[in-house]
This record gives sequence, C-alpha cells and structure tokens, in this order.
Amino acid sequence: MAVERQGHGKSDRPNGKTDVEYQASLLHQVLSSLRVERPVLVGHSWGEIPLMLAGSVLGRHILKGILKQAFSPQPLPEKYFRMVNSSWLGRKQLKAYLDDESSLNASLRKLSTRYSEISVPVVILTGDQDQIVSAKENAYRLKNSIANSPINRAEGYGP
Repeated sequence: MAVERQGHGKSDRPNGKTDVEYQASLLHQVLSSLRVERPVLVGHSWGEIPLMLAGSVLGRHILKGILKQAFSPQPLPEKYFRMVNSSWLGRKQLKAYLDDESSLNASLRKLSTRYSEISVPVVILTGDQDQIVSAKENAYRLKNSIANSPINRAEGYGP
C-alpha cells in the first residue's frame, strides 16, 4: 500500500492545517482504520521537487534534469519520468508543495527533539553518491539521535 501526502499526485488538498504533524496524524488514522499494528514504513526524502513553471515545456525540462541528478549515476527510468511528470507539475501540486515547504523547517525542528524517543527498529539507508540530500546532515544526524539504528550506504546510488 502507498499513501501520498494530500494535494500531491492525484489526491485533493484539504483547507487549513497540513503541516508534518497533521500528515503524520492522517497516516496513523489510515493504519489504525486498516488495523495495521506493526507497519513497515519506508520514506523517501520529502517526496517532490519545487517547480515554478508547472505544466510548461520548460518545467518538464527542469524536472527531467533534477531527476537525472537524483538518480545519478544510474539513468533516469523513462517510465518513472512520465509518471512523475503527469503528477507533479500541476498547479494543485505546486500549491501543495509551497504550503508544505513553508511549514517544514519549523516542524522538523520541533520533531527532531523527540527522535531519541523512537524505540521501534529503524534502519537508515543512504546513497553514497547522493547529489541532493547530504548524508552527513541527514542520515548520520538521524542515526546519532536514534539508539541502535544501523545505517547502510548503498554504493553507487543517489537517493
């Protein structure tokens, strides 16, 4: 099962509060309603790329360049690009991205003080050639905050 953040991809965006805490609450509600007691959660970065040129030819060109960098040194799968292009470049998705981005840093500062309280198993995976997300600033900082959380570096991979 995959759950996307509201307003991203094909889902609608609610009015009002949509910060990280709210989104985590919605995920908890989904898991509870499905009676999932021991989920395996996999997250990938923040999930999308800001493009002010939503829907334009130039926007698609910029998106392709950013995704090529994200997949480097592996090639960008064309099927993935087509799927992302159809679900990330709309006005609705751009508005949702900007709303989320405006509250992200405050939410992360608040939540990061509680990382040490995490008691479930956590495995952190980072690409050794990630050109977008710094392993030092993200994966290793998270590892230092969560006891007994192994970190695995995927050789030859970006995010």
